[in-house]
Amino acid sequence: MKKIFKYTLLLAFGALISCTNEYEYDGTGTWNATENYSNVAFEKASEEIELEPTVETKYEFTMTRKNTDTEVIVPFVIEENTDDVFKVGEVKFAVGDSVATGVVTFDNAEVGKPYTLKLAVTDPNLVSDYSKGIVYSLTINRVKWNPAGFVIQNGERYDGYAMYTEDIFTTFFSVENLTYPVKVQERDDMPGYFRVINPYGESYPYNEEGDYDPTVDSYIIIDATDPDKVYIPKACYMATDWGYGQFVIWDFAGYYLNQDDAASAEPYFGTYKNGKITFPAGSLLLAMTNYNSGGLYGSNGSGLFALVIDPTLDPYKASIKTDFKWEALYNGAFTSEQLGSTGNANLYKGTCVVNTDACDSVFTADYGTAYYIESPYTEGYNLYFSVLDGKVKTIEGYEVQSTGIESMGAEVFAKINQGTSSFSDTEVVLNITFQNEDGSIVYGTANETLSNITYTPVGVGTYTYVALVSSPASVPGFTMSKRDDKEDVYMIEQWFAPFGGSANLTFTWNKKDNTCTIPTQTTSLDIGEGEIFISDLAYYTGKPEAYGSYPCTFDPATNTFSFTVIYHLANGGYYNNPLAETFVVEFNEAANSAKVVKQSINKWELIMGTPKNGKRMNWKSPFVGTKTNFKSMKTVKGPVF
Repeated sequence: MKKIFKYTLLLAFGALISCTNEYEYDGTGTWNATENYSNVAFEKASEEIELEPTVETKYEFTMTRKNTDTEVIVPFVIEENTDDVFKVGEVKFAVGDSVATGVVTFDNAEVGKPYTLKLAVTDPNLVSDYSKGIVYSLTINRVKWNPAGFVIQNGERYDGYAMYTEDIFTTFFSVENLTYPVKVQERDDMPGYFRVINPYGESYPYNEEGDYDPTVDSYIIIDATDPDKVYIPKACYMATDWGYGQFVIWDFAGYYLNQDDAASAEPYFGTYKNGKITFPAGSLLLAMTNYNSGGLYGSNGSGLFALVIDPTLDPYKASIKTDFKWEALYNGAFTSEQLGSTGNANLYKGTCVVNTDACDSVFTADYGTAYYIESPYTEGYNLYFSVLDGKVKTIEGYEVQSTGIESMGAEVFAKINQGTSSFSDTEVVLNITFQNEDGSIVYGTANETLSNITYTPVGVGTYTYVALVSSPASVPGFTMSKRDDKEDVYMIEQWFAPFGGSANLTFTWNKKDNTCTIPTQTTSLDIGEGEIFISDLAYYTGKPEAYGSYPCTFDPATNTFSFTVIYHLANGGYYNNPLAETFVVEFNEAANSAKVVKQSINKWELIMGTPKNGKRMNWKSPFVGTKTNFKSMKTVKGPVF
């Protein structure tokens, strides 16, 4: 998978720690080996093995040597042997052999108890102290794992599976929060101790051939033996690599417990309640072994990770249709990116008024506050969702909702994507995948926006375009407005109207230092190379320090905004110009009656040639604060103002 182009990596924060072990270095030993010493070594320095109780209680390990001239029987120093359970067999190198094997047995090992054997080689005929680390550690645990959980699909029950909601990869890549079945097992001797089998293997929909090793089983271990203190006890290596090295999954609670820091672990524990395992937002960890030295980064950013082991244990859920009282919040502008239309719709807020089986408290705990947008597409077809801890969630039974629209004879349904949707007091952005009922046909994914944001005109001015035209072109009569609920957000209305577009240009203006920021937004223009977006150059690079080279400022002496911008496309191409585009504004006068002076698009010759190749640009950092899918730049978002 071409990950760097298909999904943009979003690591705009520091690593917690390298996920590889760190050792104190105390220097090499002395050279005390005999002449022509064998120079033996263990093939692996350490191994942790789990065995089914029915498997034979023995294990084979491998040793190597460089000098093969003589026959050698390796004498071991046993540094650790839990309960003296291990018996170590002879390791013998025949003349000419560079590899030999040994067998350890552990007939008296109890089921469910880990045992450790540590072997060292110190004979100067075989090793030198100068070559440190001729030590082998083997931990074995005889464990019985049983299938756990079940899922119900199309009326059929499938045992040994659980529904897995992914919110780990979503923190770093512009992939959706998906829910899909995974195999799960539970330890026979430790009820509540689970392992999730290959959650990022074949079952993960975003994987392609070559992204994972189908011959290797990998596990996420989850200790839910205390349902109020659920954690991942050790770093779990996935057999999955998207080009940044093997994925590693852990959590803060398990990490701190491994540091013997129980107090720091406390806020990060998950819970196992009503047959469902969840973790707090930001509590999980992800590393990629070849990215920043395998550093661990916080994940589960939306708090949506879930493992539903028993779907029948969920308590009574409120009926959205019958158990809620609804109040209208506002009537706002509803913009459908999918349909390319704008209209008006009402937003309603719900309160559960039935307390049967604690319906009101249960719904609030699971989903937060309920909302619906009234008939956004067709009369009588509302769009329901909820907001918990500031995050948009789907309500059980409303994961896929009918829009009342038909396409090619099939009813169109809306599936709200939780991690890429957002909610504020003045704006709801629902990232929706439009599909048929079972998802076998997908019509597209788009941001559908209900906005109660209002602006007040504060001036009128002239905008000068330079990047998309053959020579600078100035257009007078643009209204500049200020967002009513923000002190630093402004808009140049109908900014792309001279080119036949309908886009406004939104930007922030910091009046303390007269600096500006233009977040990524559409121009509503497509000149044959795909939809064109605009950002100021420093914002586009994701490097705030780049404002020194690509300024975006306001000059109060001349009332001039200077924007160093880049017009970019979904395929990575771009148009720009060394000159800044400017907006000279006259504040307050004639702002309410200003009209853009319409000019013919033919009067300014748009640059219709091939855009520059964005892949050759020097900035390599991902967009900071954005989620960018290069297949569809319509998912790009700027800061939430």
